[in-house]
Amino acid sequence: MQKIGWRLGVVLIGISLLFGSGCRTGTDTGVKDSGRIIKTELFFGLSKPDGGIVSDSEWKKFVDEHITPRFREGLTIVDANGQWMDKKGEVIKEKTKIVILLHSGNEEANAAIEHIRDKYKTLFEQEAVLRISTYTEQRHF
Repeated sequence: MQKIGWRLGVVLIGISLLFGSGCRTGTDTGVKDSGRIIKTELFFGLSKPDGGIVSDSEWKKFVDEHITPRFREGLTIVDANGQWMDKKGEVIKEKTKIVILLHSGNEEANAAIEHIRDKYKTLFEQEAVLRISTYTEQRHF
């Protein structure tokens, strides 16, 4: 019986060392965990219903007037090529801008995001602006 107890103890110590070494806190790694935040991605199609596209100057003006004032802490804009099915069942392929926002998820942030989506749809006659929001962690090194 003593050999089984000793072996079990060695196995448990080994397991705790194996998993314990991978479980570091933010201060152990030099990373400060600022808590959970929301990452929202907004997908803006650049094709207009009349066959034109949202120009670079129109996009810049939209960002400067409607996105930046609501998310002054920062944002990321990615150029992409997208496709989606419209209300008629047609697949639309178009240049796309993806805006990535990190925020608290409070009512003010959600209202700001919905304002941005609604304004873009109105200004550029869009059917939709896709919104994807996920929980994430913000870490500072």
